[in-house]
Amino acid sequence: MITRTVESMSEQEEQQLAEVKFLLEELRKQLLAACIHFEIWEQTFPTQTVVETLNWYRGFFLPTREAHLDRFIIKVSIVVENDRRAPSFYRLFGLLRNCPALVPSVNALSRRLRKHRKVLAAIKEYRDARAAHWNAESNRREGAQRKPVLFGESRRMLKELQSMFNEISVAHSGSVWVFEHITRNYTTSLLDALKSEPGQLSLQLIRETKMSERDKREFSRLTVRKHELEQRLRKLEGTAELVDGLREPPVIMVTTEKLKEIESIRKEIDKVTATRKEIIESNSKLRDKR
Repeated sequence: MITRTVESMSEQEEQQLAEVKFLLEELRKQLLAACIHFEIWEQTFPTQTVVETLNWYRGFFLPTREAHLDRFIIKVSIVVENDRRAPSFYRLFGLLRNCPALVPSVNALSRRLRKHRKVLAAIKEYRDARAAHWNAESNRREGAQRKPVLFGESRRMLKELQSMFNEISVAHSGSVWVFEHITRNYTTSLLDALKSEPGQLSLQLIRETKMSERDKREFSRLTVRKHELEQRLRKLEGTAELVDGLREPPVIMVTTEKLKEIESIRKEIDKVTATRKEIIESNSKLRDKR
């Protein structure tokens, strides 16, 4: 960490340190984005625990997963880019070589980055042919030989980049950064919600009755709608919610308007429930006939 006072620095040194500070912040943003896109891409991989959910909602998850891979490729390409205009490690290394008192081991950091040249070459190839650009002839000619971008290699590279960044950041300002969502795992939470009620019940009933595609869509829509209505009803009726693991007694203000709304929601829930039942019975009869 820098201990010299501003007064003891030359004007050139002050400018260099200001540039390092600016570049570190820009690099941090790009590296954070790369890590988040990689995490989402990895967590939407069709493993045994989530493949059924991913397949059912494949119209959303297939393009989403591909989009996060493309964004990961583009963002990580930026932080390892040789272009002097990019907020990259190589540009940062160039600045740090003019500030040897700040990080004396720039060459060692550069060697650590070069150790990942194999996966970085695969990432660059993917970016140039499929993510930032689309080279149809190259994809047709080289697709079978192109090295895939693998989880393990990419994750190890990201961990190395995070470690290198924090070494420089500590030397510059004493700050250590976390390159992930620190509040919750949003992707896993979403998949867990889709696997639970009402999503899982919907999938189970659809499998058991072997519904047509049209009825599948309608049944799923009604299941979600029923869940939404029940949540609204619980809120209106004052059902206690869990707050940090404790139940708080609600304060209920009952008005004529609220009673009417509660009654209306109950009727709609009954209607949705009846329609779902009709779909199940109709498809069960068709299955029995077969």
